[in-house]
Amino acid sequence: MQTIFTNHGKVIQPQTELPVYDSVDVVVAGGGVSGLGAAIAAARMGANTLLVENNGFLGGVATANIMQSICNCKFADGIMLEILERMYVLGGAGKWDYEDRLAKIEDSFVNETTTFDPECFKEAALEMCLEANVKLLPYTRACDVIMDNGAVRGVIIENKSGRQAILAKNTVDCTGDGDISVRAGASYVFGREEDNKTRPFVLMFRIGGLDAKKILGYLEDNPDQWQPQYKVNSIQSVGGEPVATRVSGFYDLVDEAKANGDLYDWIYYLRFEAMFINRGTALCNTSRIYGLDGTNADDLREGEITGRRQMRKIINFMRKYVPGCENAYVVDTAPQLGVRETRRIVGEYFLTNDDIYSGKTFDDCIMTVEKKLPVSESRDLIDVHTPDPGEGGRDDLYERDIKSAPMVLHKYEMCYRMLLAKGIDNLLFAGRLMSTTHMVEAFTRSMPFCMRLGQVAGTAAALSAIGGISPKELSFKKLKDALSAAGYVKF
Repeated sequence: MQTIFTNHGKVIQPQTELPVYDSVDVVVAGGGVSGLGAAIAAARMGANTLLVENNGFLGGVATANIMQSICNCKFADGIMLEILERMYVLGGAGKWDYEDRLAKIEDSFVNETTTFDPECFKEAALEMCLEANVKLLPYTRACDVIMDNGAVRGVIIENKSGRQAILAKNTVDCTGDGDISVRAGASYVFGREEDNKTRPFVLMFRIGGLDAKKILGYLEDNPDQWQPQYKVNSIQSVGGEPVATRVSGFYDLVDEAKANGDLYDWIYYLRFEAMFINRGTALCNTSRIYGLDGTNADDLREGEITGRRQMRKIINFMRKYVPGCENAYVVDTAPQLGVRETRRIVGEYFLTNDDIYSGKTFDDCIMTVEKKLPVSESRDLIDVHTPDPGEGGRDDLYERDIKSAPMVLHKYEMCYRMLLAKGIDNLLFAGRLMSTTHMVEAFTRSMPFCMRLGQVAGTAAALSAIGGISPKELSFKKLKDALSAAGYVKF
């Protein structure tokens, strides 16, 4: 095939035949947390399932972003509970026991976070896929779709072997950014509704050389410098070693450094995840990169450059100002930027803020969430990882003093139709590209939610493929029964 350059600054690539790499029941694009849930679930249902992943390992945010804390574990169910237990048995994660955590409640705060080793997550994810007979295709990007009369018939992939096609009865988009859905023509919303701004990127990096006991001692002596919701039951055991799940705050030290020109204006607090007490390592979750688009290649380049510059500034700040960090050094950085928000695909049902606040119920409910949300009149004032610089500042009550934030407990439902691309057949999606608003996604975007959405989508994709029907024609009772039999019981 010869590519032609025109005098109009365009390149014409002639039509060509692509070899078919495989023909399957279900293809899952993206091997992150939601893609794992989808692929394992589909394969366990007996569907011939292929998982396509750009990296050489699985796990997405848990591994490629090395986010070592799984938050909101009380909402874990099904495959998510399995992977938590498997990592615990392997010695790479803390024990998740909600009743035990509830017994240690303090000042109404419950530690719902499980700390883990990303390498252990990779191992557990790989073994669970292999045991379920998931076909794996790493080092491969799903870059386009195969369409036929408004239905997706598979995906186009590209890797070292060239450009190829995968034919599939059903496709599940777990790319995080909705790449496959958009190429299929799906409608989507982007970022915050009023201005399309998105939550900031983060470049995670791990630090060694820490005197963890000295760091925790400083916070114990200065309790107003410790983010209150993370003080409670903060020390867990991972493989027999004490680990602080999340250590966040250090407000006065940050202010002092900023006044001296040693930190950027955008930083208001310092946050560690997974602080291993004995080995003196922790993950730094402090970088915040604003105003960029995670679906734009040039912006991703700028984000990587900015994140590395921020990392240098942060590590120098820690050495100079934070007790116990005098000998800190960078162990490694995440293989890729953490992109928190881009597109959200419009499904056959789009969950609105009004649905949440009115307590709307659904006949096809796949998940009931009970969380504190901003009171109705403050719904635009409280955000998680707000797109506006200022996270952790005095005006950010959610991160600074959550008890004073105007929030109230709400119970809301998510439905199966939220996973079906509107107007397109044989296409499901899961993960943070969920069909809902910026505000709802803020409180329903952590790993347990995303893996559960993936498990539902994968189960539905398998059942409908094997049954020879569209996912939109699938009986919800049949889907619910299959999920329940597979250990997914929290509807």
